[in-house]
Parts: sequence; C-alpha cells; structure tokens
Amino acid sequence: MAQRWALQIIYVDDLHVVVVGLDRFKTLWLLLAAYEVAGTPFNYAKFKGGHEAEFVGYFLSYYDHRAGISERRCRWVLDWIASVERDRWMVLGRNLAEFVGRMTFVGRLLGWIVLGGWSLMKGLDPKQADWFAVELRPSDCPWLFGADGESKQHSTSAELLASYVAVVVFGHLREEPNQVTFRVILDAGTDNKSAPQAQKKGYSTKWPLFGVLMQMVSELAKNNKLLRLSWRPREQNQEADDLTNLQFDKFDLRLRKMVGLADVPLAVVHDTSKDLFEVFALDPACREDLLYIAPGAWQSAESQPDIVAELLKEELAEGWISEFASLADVQAQFPQVALGRLGLVLAEGRSAHLVVDSSVTGVTASSSIPNCVSNPRIEDVSSCAPTFVPKEPWIGASIDVKKAHRRMKVNPPERALLAFSFRGRYFISNCLNFGARASAWYWSRLAGSIHRLSHQVIFLRHFMWVYVDDWLAAFVKATAPLHISIWVLLLLCIRLPISWSKCAVDDQITWRDLNQLADDLTNENFASFDPKFRIDLKVEALEWRVLGRLLGHATSLGEAKRTKKKFMLRDSLSELGS
Repeated sequence: MAQRWALQIIYVDDLHVVVVGLDRFKTLWLLLAAYEVAGTPFNYAKFKGGHEAEFVGYFLSYYDHRAGISERRCRWVLDWIASVERDRWMVLGRNLAEFVGRMTFVGRLLGWIVLGGWSLMKGLDPKQADWFAVELRPSDCPWLFGADGESKQHSTSAELLASYVAVVVFGHLREEPNQVTFRVILDAGTDNKSAPQAQKKGYSTKWPLFGVLMQMVSELAKNNKLLRLSWRPREQNQEADDLTNLQFDKFDLRLRKMVGLADVPLAVVHDTSKDLFEVFALDPACREDLLYIAPGAWQSAESQPDIVAELLKEELAEGWISEFASLADVQAQFPQVALGRLGLVLAEGRSAHLVVDSSVTGVTASSSIPNCVSNPRIEDVSSCAPTFVPKEPWIGASIDVKKAHRRMKVNPPERALLAFSFRGRYFISNCLNFGARASAWYWSRLAGSIHRLSHQVIFLRHFMWVYVDDWLAAFVKATAPLHISIWVLLLLCIRLPISWSKCAVDDQITWRDLNQLADDLTNENFASFDPKFRIDLKVEALEWRVLGRLLGHATSLGEAKRTKKKFMLRDSLSELGS
C-alpha cells in the first residue's frame, strides 16, 4: 500500500477497513486486490460500506464520531428484558447465559467501577454499620481505566482507593485530641492480596497504584495515623462484595454515607496524572524532551574506521542513509532528533554490517512496539510440519534475504529518530536499520505476507518456514526444480533482494545452524567429525566467561531431539550451568 493511509481491524473472520483522502476508493480497490492475490475467500454478499458501519456487534459512525452497540443487538437486549418481565422474572439458565454473553458488548462500552466498604466501629452486624458505595466512570477518574475503558488491569489500585475512601468517609482524617502524641493505627481488610502488599512496602512502580498510595500515606501522615491492611478470604468479605455489586439488602439505607470522588482529597493523584499524561499521552518516541543526543561511536566502530567508512559509502549509494554537514543541519530540518551510537558487527563467516544503538537515546525505551524474537529450535521446525509426509523423495531449499531491515522505509519526519554520527559526520536513516526496535517487528509482517503469497503461488504440496529473513522449504524431488524456479521468480518479481551466496538446494539443508550434525553429536556418532578437533572439557579449568560463550553457542545443539537413551546435550550441560 506504499504510503497510503488505511486502517484494518480483523476479528476472527471479520475485516473492517477505513480509508480516507481523495484517493480513498483507489486505496480500497488496491487493498482488496492485494487480498485477492493472496487468495482470500471473501463473502461479497456480506460486504457493506459507507460513513456508518457495523462490526462484530458494534455500530460505528465516522460521519459524526459516534460508537455503540448495533441497533439489532440493542433490540435483542430490550426484547429479552421485556420477555423476562412478562414471565415474572423466571429465567432458564441457558437463556441467562446467553443474555450475559450478549451484555459483554455493552459492558465494553459502559465501563464503571464501584467502590464500597463498611465500618466495624459499631460491631459486626452490617445492619448497624455505616457504609458507602460510590460508582466511578472513566469521566470521573480516567487514570483508573485503560484506553479501552476496561479497569481490570487496575484492580489493585481500585481496592486501595476504596480503602482510602473508607478512611475519609468514616472520619478518620478528622483532627482528634492527642493525635500528635500518639500514632493511631487503623486496621482494615480486603480480599485483594496485592493491595496489602503494596501498602506494607509503602511504594510501587505501577501507575496509578503509586499515586493512590502516595495520596493516602500523605493524608494519614498529616494526622499521625497509619493504615494497616490485611487480606481476607473472599468468603469472609461477602458484605463488601455485595456493596461493589450494588446489593444493599444486608445494610440499613439510612446509615449510608453519601460520597462522591470530589469529596475525597486526591490532589496528589490528579497532579501526577496530569504530568504523566502530558509526557506519555502523545507518542513518547516523538517527544523532544525524552530524546537524547549521544555523539560519537562505540569502540567496535572506532577501532575499524576503514571498514566503517566503506560500509557508510555503500549505504549512502543505496540510499539507505543520508549525510548532513552538522548536527545543527539535522535539527533544523527535522522536528525531533535522537542521535544514537554507531557500532560495527564482525562475525566469522559473515559480512560486516553496521548497527545503530538507539537504547542510549531513549527511542528504544519509549517504543511500544514489541520485539520478542527467539531463535527457532529443531522442535519448533518439527512442530510446524505436517504429521504425515508422503514417502516419495523430498528436497530442501533455503533462501536468505539481503539486508532485510533496509527494505522498510521510515516515515520522512521520523528519520532523524535513527540518526547517528561517526568522526564528525552526521547521518539519518531513510530505512530501518539493525538495532532499531521496530525493525524486526515491521519486517516480520512483510515477511509474513510474502510467505503467504509464496504458499498461494506454489500451491501444490510443499513445506515452508520463515524466521526473520531466512526461508526454509521442502518440495517433492520430482517436481522440485519447477517449484523452486516458480518461487524464485516470484521473489524476483517483487524485487526481493536475495543473498545468492547463502542459498542452498540439497537433500540436506543447514538452516539457522540446525542440521543433522546436532543429532550425530547427541547420539555420540562422531564419524562426521575429525578426532583431532575434539575437546574434552574440564570444568575446574574452564573460565566462566568461556563457559558462558560455550553454553550460548551450544543452544542449537542442545535442542536436538532425544534419543532412545533419553540423552540430550542440554542435559549434559545442565550441571555446568548450575
């Protein structure tokens, strides 16, 4: 889709697309054509469009910015309530389960929290106790709700806030005689285990928990009081649960303390929330006050200036980076600038390449894009293969993409976020580089599209795996030349740069350092190895630094399949690691 703006939301087999601009219809047709090329079986009879649309039970209006449940689902809920009322509120269990399931759609739009509690100052009888129940909605305290209106992730904060509201409502912050001389300890209970732990520690690193905690501690300290929360099993805390469910049968309505959030001192929470919103509500990676300038390069690059200069020349020629005369010129052209440090990676058997360390600039820490990629194991490859494989001969093929991350262009205004310098020269990245947190994330999505397109074009039976920029495939040997040729022609047609020196077609393929040699070692079959290169390790004479490297390089061997003797290289190394 190049730089065309389009929003796509997928839920199971439902696709919702939003296109904008003068070319919105062209964008829509190009998007549908791309899905058709990939072989997506659309049900065109269910296609709907316009400024108003329904998606998985929700009604969306882009004309006047409204959202809610669909009219059909709303009518179903009203009819269900009317039918139950006619039946004098007699409901079958299965009908109630269906109603609760449908109401989850409403619940996601109408999020609220109920804080409740009761005092034991007059005894253990709820009918004699003072109590309160206050309903909170996102408009009352947005810091207690997520972006989707849910509050489950802040349940501990809500429990602690309820305890603090109880302290205020039941008059424990009023001035009392002798309170300066004696510290008063207030005992309270909750069925949330995390709230007492946070209160006992006196601090937390999670928001809004630490805000509520600071507010409560500061108010209690003014009155020389201390709250001591303890955990109670849920069955012993049923009265409080009833209050949060707005069930008041066990309490006297005349003893209810009417309170709103405005009656509770929350200056610390509100001020902190405001400050945090100003810093983090916008994209933190694009805020100048969160970014840093780290001039210079790492020692790996400084020690090899000739190699770095040659690689920079190559990347400039490819258009992957652009050079500027000074840092001031970069800052004058781009709204936000983060200057990372350049590094050089030299590995035996592999070509040298440059990396830019964005962790020192704040870009990596501020990025919300996940980057959790782990090396595939032999069992990972096996688990993705069919359980049944025809007996005819098969042949393998592996293809590696050259400079994969460099194929992802960066939005022009954001290119200076991946800037770097080397010996007085300043550069920005026009494409994603090695070292950027977003590189693997965006490339994996492009690789996934290419992977599915390859499946569709080859069509006939085959196996195919992809890890980052490495493809592994298996074809029936009799037709492998044709299928591999079709696959390679497809990659060339979409201009995917192939690293031909790393490609292989053979009965036995080494892919991501996983091959039959690992099985030979774990089976103590040393015929493929020269005895003179064998090293017998002695733990007492081995440095931990060397041992750490050994354990790292042996990971792929350690994932080799178990033999009938249940022997595994990882098992033999486990004692060293411990």
